[in-house]
Amino acid sequence: MTSLIGGDRVAKDHPRVEVCGELDELNSLVGLARAVLREMPPSPEGDISWRAVAEAILRSVQDRLFKLGAQLAMPPAAGRGPRSRLVAADIGELESAIDRLDGELPPLRNFILPDGCRASAQLHLARAVCRRAERVCVRHRVELGLEPEGLQYLNRLADLLFTLARWVNRRAGGPEELWNGAGGGKSRMPDCAAGAGGGNSAPGRSIRMTGGTGSKRRRREHKGE
Repeated sequence: MTSLIGGDRVAKDHPRVEVCGELDELNSLVGLARAVLREMPPSPEGDISWRAVAEAILRSVQDRLFKLGAQLAMPPAAGRGPRSRLVAADIGELESAIDRLDGELPPLRNFILPDGCRASAQLHLARAVCRRAERVCVRHRVELGLEPEGLQYLNRLADLLFTLARWVNRRAGGPEELWNGAGGGKSRMPDCAAGAGGGNSAPGRSIRMTGGTGSKRRRREHKGE
């Protein structure tokens, strides 16, 4: 047995404990990504400001994940304080960051392999765990009374982590390896390393080939447009 906020005791395999464990793992991986970023060398141009930008985004994410975890750790009878809820502004913050980072990336026309520099690979791992956490929350959303903003946040967060992984890799001067299907061949985006200093080197928005096409389209879908 283990205790929830408010003192209720539940089994270790209770859905509320499961979702809190998923969020704890995700938050820990985001923290590891921050630690890796702090150890990254400057970009080929000697710039280090991009590391502070990425770390600030991830620091905010960790705070919001704690909010969501606190909400899910409280049975309905315990009540919810104003600091333990995610709101629309938290989701909007993610979408703004996605749009800002995406504007500095070349568009994708193929799947990419989840690698790159060490920080990029770490962010891809966090993205995969975020998707798993989202699936677990969806499965238990009715039983736990999960508010829509929590699910929306996790959904947008996975997109942010994907975009940030590409952005960090580009800033660090790492290559972006494309997956060319069942043929087993591989290629690299020719302008990725050359454009490591940032800037929009290609027109249009990048396509997230692992599922989804950026936050603007997701906002339209959410509103039913």
